[in-house]
Amino acid sequence: MQVDPGALRAKFRGCLLGLALGLDALAAGLGIGMMGFPMEIIPTVALASPLLLAAGTAVGQRITSDWLSRKGFAVPGLIICTIALLKRTR
Repeated sequence: MQVDPGALRAKFRGCLLGLALGLDALAAGLGIGMMGFPMEIIPTVALASPLLLAAGTAVGQRITSDWLSRKGFAVPGLIICTIALLKRTR
């Protein structure tokens, strides 16, 4: 039986992404708890997280052939730099 190495890498990356999202949710929960938010916020976060993940996945699948998929690696850095500049000017 022949195994496609590209498929194995994709599955491994998918597992790592799932782990990263789980750790992100854990960190968000710890932050919310430490800031003293009420327990009623948990259902809101629990519903928003998968909805935003599904929306991001849908948008990502639609733009895979556009400019953003080729040059998109720079977008997160530009957003962070823009936020930093906006905070610095205040």
